[in-house]
Amino acid sequence: MSVNMRPLFSGWLVFSLTICCLFPGCRSNAPTQGSLFQQIFLSDSSDFRGVNLGDDIQLVRNLSAPLLPRYEDRYGLSFEYKLKPEGELTVDYYSDNLISGIEANKIASIVAQITLDNEVETARLYQEMREYFSRQYSMAMGNYGDYVWSTATRDFRISEVRLRLDESKRGIVLNFVDTHAGTNNEPTEEEVVEEVEEQPVP
Repeated sequence: MSVNMRPLFSGWLVFSLTICCLFPGCRSNAPTQGSLFQQIFLSDSSDFRGVNLGDDIQLVRNLSAPLLPRYEDRYGLSFEYKLKPEGELTVDYYSDNLISGIEANKIASIVAQITLDNEVETARLYQEMREYFSRQYSMAMGNYGDYVWSTATRDFRISEVRLRLDESKRGIVLNFVDTHAGTNNEPTEEEVVEEVEEQPVP
């Protein structure tokens, strides 16, 4: 590059960097998530590890194959994974067994238990998860160590996400729960009576 071109090139470089700093579209606003986070969540296109509340529990078997559940009963499935460098992830998927028929096979709750050997790594992971859910679901209720987010499922049923740090500071419990599970949209007898009583007398 000639001597005369260097000031022009430097000016163009400064201008380009300034534009990228001013416009959000030129940079990522999302904080970088660490390796542990990626191992646990796999992707951000679902509630957790490719599974959403309300999915058929058979999907969990399909996604986890060839890994077999550590146990399975009429309430659901449980899987165990090793985290690198040192840690363990246990995920329990519970079906909606309070109702009958095909709805009983739908996932009503996901409980993930994360155990690490390092308090600093646990705190860092907890912060990454808190920031992630705050971006996904906005404001949280609660305080550090026990946060709750409310959101809506794909069929507009209300669900909750709870993120807890255990007392040892080396474990995290994550719980997705469909708060509508085990119920239906039909009003109860008490609700019908209340509605009738509230009707104005002609």
